[in-house]
Amino acid sequence: ENKDTYQKIDNKGAIGFTKEVLKRHKKNLRDLNKKTIIDLGCGAYGIILGLSLLEKVNKFNTSKIIGIDPLMNYFKKNLNLIKSNKKIKLIQGTGEKIKFKKNKIDYIFCVNVLDHVSNPKKVIKECERVLKKNGQLCVSVHVIFPYLQPIKNLIKYFDKNHPHHFLESEFYNLLKKNFKIVEKKYSSKIID
Repeated sequence: ENKDTYQKIDNKGAIGFTKEVLKRHKKNLRDLNKKTIIDLGCGAYGIILGLSLLEKVNKFNTSKIIGIDPLMNYFKKNLNLIKSNKKIKLIQGTGEKIKFKKNKIDYIFCVNVLDHVSNPKKVIKECERVLKKNGQLCVSVHVIFPYLQPIKNLIKYFDKNHPHHFLESEFYNLLKKNFKIVEKKYSSKIID
């Protein structure tokens, strides 16, 4: 309901957010050249807006950028921060059922999403299914400290926007069920 949150988005902020996500995953624009990319759970603009702006000023050219979000129709109708075109496709959907055939996507960026979804295991399995053989899932997620493990299953009642809370080791084990190579590229503590 609060449109003010999104009205503060500008091109500089979108580019900064996109560059930060790429930096976290140790990717550069050349890595994305001629690639098909999904921004899963992209929200109102995700990395899509930043990538489309960066394409205009840098010498790289994605093949296709696909934004998938359960609220996409709302974002398109009420906020209109990104527009579909021949290169950008905006889809209302969830990560539990990605509407693409097997082995079609080069990169999936999933930023602060897996702790919000209904079934993280199913989302990861779907990502693995649609990624090409050498495709990459670049996922960012908040994890909890090990000392919180005894109350981990209770936290969701206080933090209702996050139905899942992962220990770092649990999260890596979850990814390893579908991916042979799982690398930690970036870590940041919110609270010391």
